[in-house]
Amino acid sequence: MKAGVLNVITIVLVFLKLFKVLAISWWLVLTPTFIWLGLALIGLIIVVAIADKANDIINTVSKSLDDEL
Repeated sequence: MKAGVLNVITIVLVFLKLFKVLAISWWLVLTPTFIWLGLALIGLIIVVAIADKANDIINTVSKSLDDEL
């Protein structure tokens, strides 16, 4: 009976160790992915802000040219 209990405990410990290794490996895979997605989102926000500012400048210049004509 003792040998059976020890085998069950050993199997449970092996599974826990395996899940821990898998969790760490997934963390190592997903962390760079989230970093790159975050950088891409920041870049997209910057591009949209620049495009908005450029559109405002173009509209201002276009309006002032129309007023002069």
